[in-house]
Amino acid sequence: KHIRSGAREIIKSYPWIEKISKLKDSSERSFSVKKEGGLWSIKLRPSFEYRIKKEDKNQIKENIKGIYRYLDNKNEVLYIGKGNIRERLSEQIRKDWNFHFIEYSPIEREEEQFEWENFWILKYKEEHNARLPYYNNNSGVGK
Repeated sequence: KHIRSGAREIIKSYPWIEKISKLKDSSERSFSVKKEGGLWSIKLRPSFEYRIKKEDKNQIKENIKGIYRYLDNKNEVLYIGKGNIRERLSEQIRKDWNFHFIEYSPIEREEEQFEWENFWILKYKEEHNARLPYYNNNSGVGK
C-alpha cells in the first residue's frame, strides 16, 4: 500500500513542521534522507513550535518535557533550557525574571533534550558574537 501526501498538506498538519518551514536560514529547513531497511526517514530539528504568553503558563501540561526558551516583548531570546517545562517555570529563581513568551518543543528522552538544548545555545552564540542569552549561565554541554 502506498500513501501519498503533498508537502503543503504535511506542513499544515503538523505545527512543528510548519515552524521549521518558516525558519529564515534555508540551511535550517533542509534535512538528510536516510534509508533504513525498507523505510526512508528524516531527522528534523525541534524549533520551539509552541508559543504561549508567560501569564498563560498554566496551559502547558504538567508532564511536558523538552526544550524551551523565554523571550522578551521584542522576541529577543533571554534563556534556553531543557527539562519539565512547567516545573522549570515555577522555580523560585525564575519568578523575578522579566520575559513575556515561552516557546517550546516537547522531547521525552533526556539525551535528546541535552542534544537540542546544546544545539540551540551554540546556534545563539554563533549569531551573537559568542554571547549567551541573558539568563543563561553556561554554554551548553561540553562547550
